[in-house]
Amino acid sequence: VKVDNAHEDYHKKCFTCSLPNCNKFLDPQDFIILDNKFFCSTHPHCVKCKTPIADNEPLYEDENLGIFHQNCFSCNGCNCNLDPDTCAFYEGNVYCPSCHPNETCDNCHKIL
Repeated sequence: VKVDNAHEDYHKKCFTCSLPNCNKFLDPQDFIILDNKFFCSTHPHCVKCKTPIADNEPLYEDENLGIFHQNCFSCNGCNCNLDPDTCAFYEGNVYCPSCHPNETCDNCHKIL
């Protein structure tokens, strides 16, 4: 298998997904490259670290925030565990109310 955008050659049996516990053979026309590793294009990607999430990997999924590896669902400022009801995005990163640059509501303590 010739991988044009990586300028590399592989045996067909060696061209597999780099995600632990996946290792599926990759379609040379339908895969993604992250940090010089090859992955199935069908894996969901973590909003925070942008890497694929394995089918059996613990994750956090929120309708408004997206999908995260369980250990990635933390504040970009202080790295504390996040409460989905009170955290919010700012410039592409998710923050707890203490670290978010916007003020919080005096009643519900959610980010304004």
